[in-house]
Amino acid sequence: MSVIIMVTIGLNSMVLMGVSVKMLRDETMKLNQNSLNQTADKIGDMLSEILFLGQNIGDNMQIINACTSELDAAHKIGETEMIHDILQEYMLYSRSHKNLVTITILGDNNNVFTHEGKIVDAETFKNTNIYQDFINQDKDYLLSSDIQYDEDEYTFRYTFQIMVAIEDHITNETVGFLLIDASEILLFSEYKTIENNGTQLFIVDKEGQLVSSPNKKRIDKKSEWKVEDLIYRDGKQIQEIIYRNIYDTEWYMVKTIPKDTINNSFQNIQITTIQLIVASTVIVLVVQWLFMQCIFNPIRLLKERLDGVTQGDLTTNITSERKDEFGQIYSAFNEMRDKLDTQMVLIQKKEKQKRLLELDFLRAQINPHFIYNTLSSIRFYMEMKKTNEAEDMLFLFTKLLRKTLSRSDEYISIRQEIEILKDYVQLQSYRYTDTFQVTYQVDEGVLDKNILALIIQPIMENAIFHAPKKGIVCNICVSISCMGEYISIKVIDDGMGMDRESLENILATSSGINGIGLTNVNHRLILNYGSECKLNIESQQDKGSVVGFLIPNQKEGEEC
Repeated sequence: MSVIIMVTIGLNSMVLMGVSVKMLRDETMKLNQNSLNQTADKIGDMLSEILFLGQNIGDNMQIINACTSELDAAHKIGETEMIHDILQEYMLYSRSHKNLVTITILGDNNNVFTHEGKIVDAETFKNTNIYQDFINQDKDYLLSSDIQYDEDEYTFRYTFQIMVAIEDHITNETVGFLLIDASEILLFSEYKTIENNGTQLFIVDKEGQLVSSPNKKRIDKKSEWKVEDLIYRDGKQIQEIIYRNIYDTEWYMVKTIPKDTINNSFQNIQITTIQLIVASTVIVLVVQWLFMQCIFNPIRLLKERLDGVTQGDLTTNITSERKDEFGQIYSAFNEMRDKLDTQMVLIQKKEKQKRLLELDFLRAQINPHFIYNTLSSIRFYMEMKKTNEAEDMLFLFTKLLRKTLSRSDEYISIRQEIEILKDYVQLQSYRYTDTFQVTYQVDEGVLDKNILALIIQPIMENAIFHAPKKGIVCNICVSISCMGEYISIKVIDDGMGMDRESLENILATSSGINGIGLTNVNHRLILNYGSECKLNIESQQDKGSVVGFLIPNQKEGEEC
């Protein structure tokens, strides 16, 4: 047994050492990542300042007027000098002005202005890559990188570019474009001082091509260079890589760290760790034995009780006077068992209420008063020799009886519910001629969704009986629409409406064709769908009422 324990301790110790080294390595990488994040944020702030400069220039009314005005040659010279002075002033007050190479403006009138006063052809401007990219994207600015060749000094100049749309303040239409060329030194200066121990930092775009690097030759050949060339050598990984997106751009700040640098820094830690492991083995043996005695027995007791609960035994508590964590766990177990027991009782009670309500629903299929009134109306039409109307009423009445009496399903489709509702409405239209008219606004996507049978009809009956004003046709609308996870069902009328007292009492007094008043409708909704789907009634005196409720969509995440 001791040998097994020693082996276990040894293995555990080795694992612990490995985990410790990994944790230290992770912390080292995290520190490097935090440093990289701060640098990327600084570069993002610097880019935001340049973008802000461009937007300020674009907001200048003299700049906007120069982009739209049509002047003769004499006035154009004066205007060009004025724009040159304005751009020079903006550059002078910019914190980065020493590394801003050029500012160029192209107007709607094809006038081109620069801060240097150089003459630039409009077509040359329009043929630049950044201009073509800018007009084919949705943002009001664009960030790009480029390499420029200085013909005067016969050297390459590494720049990045920001293009901003110039918009008319009144119409918000684009009247020109502003291009800022900035030196890559602006980017490099933010990270050049934090390279150490063989680490390398650089900036790449979303395609993985270089934007900024300490090694400028790589920028010259950025299309031939890949980040993988730094990470792998002869198929073996020699560098760790971390990166951070530069805020609101498609550029990334990248840092590579030699794996040898990381591994060497942990060798002394590993040696010290091994010594500590060997020295503490005996102590661990004793502590482990005590730990097993203190932990195993309480866990075994808890497992036995949990096994009992899983088998349905909710009568046994754990009796203990312990004040430690296990005492708290025992108390939590007892509380959980009590809550489960209480919940089971509540569930059984709700199920019983639901079954009783369903039984009442089945027993009260047809209201005798409805049958008597309908048959009386048919007899009245027969006595008045209106046999066609009587025949239609009798047909609708038997059709309605067949659908309500023969159907045993608790749930039917919304399409079937609407069919029953339309038969009922047509039947009532014979009894209450020129009293109401009903329209239906039903989303096609919800017709095949399931709904409680005869849940809308009592609401319609309430509207037909109570909403119409004397001598005025009442408009009733049945609205069924999808609302994401729920389906909204409303019966809207422009009838008499109700005062506050009537509104408070309506759920307690209404009854309907099947003996199912709005109260029972509300109970059925709550029992089947939950309290969030209860009946909602809104009404104003002499302005009408809206009676509605929600039902869940059939499947989670299903669209109507």
